[in-house]
Amino acid sequence: MLNGVVSRINGFIGGINQGLGALGPERRISLVPDLDLGEIENRFEGAASAATTAAQAALDRAFEDNPLSTPISV
Repeated sequence: MLNGVVSRINGFIGGINQGLGALGPERRISLVPDLDLGEIENRFEGAASAATTAAQAALDRAFEDNPLSTPISV
């Protein structure tokens, strides 16, 4: 995502450089290099799956018996 911003900035700078080209190459603005931040650790990886599993287990336990059912008379 950050490199997308860098790409747009470089596109803008490229347009400026085309206009500055008439003044000579020493008047050009340098492009911004792509960013490399490496891998960012996701400390919440798997949390949504764990929450889903816990919620499903809680619902299963809650509905093991049905205290609201109508008693059947025979």
